[in-house]
Amino acid sequence: MTNQPFILQTEHNMKFRNWVSKRIMILIAASAILMLIAYIFWDAHTYTAYSLKTGKPVTAGWPNTLVTIGFWGTFAFTMFLLFYRFSVDGSKPAFAVNEEGMYINQNFMRNNFVPWKLISAIENVGTETNAELKISFTNPDEAVKNQFFLYRSISKSSVKQDVFRIEQRNNIGDLLPLYNYAKSKITA
Repeated sequence: MTNQPFILQTEHNMKFRNWVSKRIMILIAASAILMLIAYIFWDAHTYTAYSLKTGKPVTAGWPNTLVTIGFWGTFAFTMFLLFYRFSVDGSKPAFAVNEEGMYINQNFMRNNFVPWKLISAIENVGTETNAELKISFTNPDEAVKNQFFLYRSISKSSVKQDVFRIEQRNNIGDLLPLYNYAKSKITA
């Protein structure tokens, strides 16, 4: 990371992040309710059968299927919610630039500083009012090397496909001045 202050920066749009989190929590609740409904009918609609493969007794019936779906749904959505909530550092800017490079703290790139020499291009594929920046890296592996290993694998897959995007809806503040500054540094 750099010791220089940021020239331009945007903050996280916590309202949008909370909106997404609430939707994930609804999916967690729906999965848990699915399990509860299955448990209501458990005694009446489950039975013990013997597995053809192992010959051991197994519980069968539609409530068992719903409990399995509900359990794995609850587990998966909870893990995704935790991963989503900790994927950015809310105390630091979402996107910033200075003389040395670009600071990215969104879209599963947590506290990542990328020097200008590693950025090959930046373009605005959105509109003037709803900017969407597309960033291309000269060496994607070098650009994400300081990431935690979970974030590094996700970040690396997105930057290698040249689809790393920064959207206005994830930021509070105008992305266009940052885009113009970054464009001038990359073309210089």
